Amino acid sequence: EKSYEVPPAKNGSAIATKNCVMITVQRGNGDTPLVTKEDGGIFSDDPEQQSAEITEYVQLQLESGGKTEVLIRAEGNVTAKQLKRIEQAVGEVLEEGKMINLAVSEVGK
Repeated sequence: EKSYEVPPAKNGSAIATKNCVMITVQRGNGDTPLVTKEDGGIFSDDPEQQSAEITEYVQLQLESGGKTEVLIRAEGNVTAKQLKRIEQAVGEVLEEGKMINLAVSEVGK
């Protein structure tokens, strides 16, 4: 399966990261990416459990963490399919019209 190829995030984008729930997605082993929270905590490596945990975490951060947006930082070799599942998990709790910000770093950087 082809890796996700999107342009790398440009510097000086208009989002304030302090307002963002940050999730980092890395290649990981097998089919499930390694997904971590801003504080370094790791979500389950079982796909369904992982999705549920991400949804719960984002909801908590938006409700009580003072966060207003979500930023998914993905390494360039994460597949589109994996990223879509993470985005769907986040989308479960985002209000209508709220954006998911995606920053993809190039492979090997």
